[in-house]
Amino acid sequence: MAPSPSGMAVIAGIALFVFAGYQTLRYRDMLKLTQEEFERMPAQIIVEVLLAAVLCMWGSLQLAGSFKPISALANQE
Repeated sequence: MAPSPSGMAVIAGIALFVFAGYQTLRYRDMLKLTQEEFERMPAQIIVEVLLAAVLCMWGSLQLAGSFKPISALANQE
């Protein structure tokens, strides 16, 4: 059975999170070697984390199926 596109998006998002974490560790090690202070994360890592979050959210919402409407009146009866 072939995985669905939404399942692949979740897997890609998780892989991108792991890769961004690895890049962050390498960046911190590079700062220690060059004896520079940490000011902020590189823009590439921030973009990767945001893209991974979007992929995981979109894939999870697609895997969950359609939403059902919430009726406030049904809870009051």
